[in-house]
Amino acid sequence: MEPPRPTAPELLLRKPGTVTTAQVLMWLQFALTVCTGTVVGFVGLIVFGILPRLGSHGLDPMFSQVIAPIVTVIIVVAILYAVLANKLGAGRRWAQITTAVLMLLSIVGGAVSFNFGFKLGDSSGVPLETSGVFGSMPWLVMPVITLVCLCTGSANQWFRQGGLDPLRQGPPPTGPGQQYSPYVNG
Repeated sequence: MEPPRPTAPELLLRKPGTVTTAQVLMWLQFALTVCTGTVVGFVGLIVFGILPRLGSHGLDPMFSQVIAPIVTVIIVVAILYAVLANKLGAGRRWAQITTAVLMLLSIVGGAVSFNFGFKLGDSSGVPLETSGVFGSMPWLVMPVITLVCLCTGSANQWFRQGGLDPLRQGPPPTGPGQQYSPYVNG
C-alpha cells in the first residue's frame, strides 16, 4: 500500500500575524536607525563643524571625515529597513531572505555592542556600564524576534505563495450588465 501523498497547503487569505509582527519590528528598527543617524549627524556637525570654528582645537580634524561616511551608511540602512518592511508585507521571498541576513548581522553587531564598549584610548574593550547595556538591548532583541517571526511555518507559506498575488484577479469585466459583481452571501 502506498503512503498518502501530502497535499499542497491551502493559500493564505490573510497575512500571518508573524509577518505583521516582523513588519512592525522592521519599522521600529527603521525609526531607531533614523534617530541614531540624526543624533550622529548633529553631534558630528556640532563637534566637528561648529566647535573648531570657535577656536576649540581639542579634536583632530581627521575625525570629521569619519562622520560623513557613518551618516551615509546609516541613511542607506534606514532606506533598506523601510523597503524590506514594505516588501515583507507583499510576500516577496527575496525580502524574507535579505531581512534574515540583515537580522543575523544585526544580532552579531548587537552582541558585540552589548559586551564591549566602543571607547577610544586605553579603555577599549572595557565592558559597558548598565546604561550602555540597556541602550543596546533593542538592537539585540528586535532582530532576534524579527528573525524568529520570519522563520515560522505560516510566514514561510506566505512568502512561498508570494503574498496575496495568487489571489489577485484581473480587472473587472466591462460591458453592459457586468458593471457590478453579484453580491454573494458568505
